[in-house]
Amino acid sequence: MLSPTKKFLGDNPDTDYDYVALDPREQYVIRGRKTDVTYLGFCVYSRAEEGGIEVGSNLSDAELELGDDGSFEIHLSAERPAGAKHWLELPERAYAMLVRQYFFDRQRETRAPFTIERVPADMPAPGPLTEAELAEKFARVGQYVIDTADLSASLSVFALMNPVTDARMRKGGEVVDGEVDAERVARNEALLESIDPSVILGHMPTPDIDYTGASFELADDEAVIVTGTARARATGRCRSSTAGSSPPTTAFGGCRSTPPRSRSTPTERFAS
Repeated sequence: MLSPTKKFLGDNPDTDYDYVALDPREQYVIRGRKTDVTYLGFCVYSRAEEGGIEVGSNLSDAELELGDDGSFEIHLSAERPAGAKHWLELPERAYAMLVRQYFFDRQRETRAPFTIERVPADMPAPGPLTEAELAEKFARVGQYVIDTADLSASLSVFALMNPVTDARMRKGGEVVDGEVDAERVARNEALLESIDPSVILGHMPTPDIDYTGASFELADDEAVIVTGTARARATGRCRSSTAGSSPPTTAFGGCRSTPPRSRSTPTERFAS
């Protein structure tokens, strides 16, 4: 979906995004294999009745039961198919899914391969669009361009609501080495209350990720130093052939009997 030269809203350069258009009347199946990539997530988005976007359903690799080789299968449909181990609900207004893969070290981690197909696979292709349907889709393209420009501009608003203009340290948006600027806090709270929630959801966030950001004014001899604590992240469960036995050690992220190497989870920059 994106590349080093093709950007969208606040995409993260440490993340691969795959965009999949969906029809909630259809059924789909995803087949893939979890590798050692830091995070793998599938998030379905719906058009809210009052306008805007909302999360319809979400599933990450931490919730997947993996085969010995890291394989998995996920069903997407309005109703859960009988016997489906992993299922993403397609609400009535579902229209798209984003598949995210987070990399801590792109040189060492491998992208998780996956496919998605409509069920049954031999269903006939949709017929040609009518003139009215084509006109509606062109109108959506125009609105999409307008909305994307507005949403991109809103990223600057979020950053400016939390400026860092001096040497004081901030943690979680709160000044911990210096005095709290009560006027700034009040102004930020007022701005937050004035923002339409649909603007935030328009960035297509995932419930698996926390988002934060700040703006900086730097002189030529200044730099921003970001510090944090690296934490190991739990991943999917292995399917073992013998009840009660330890899952086999493999090269894949979710199937190993020994704990994975400690690594931090990269934080998305503002959105997506």
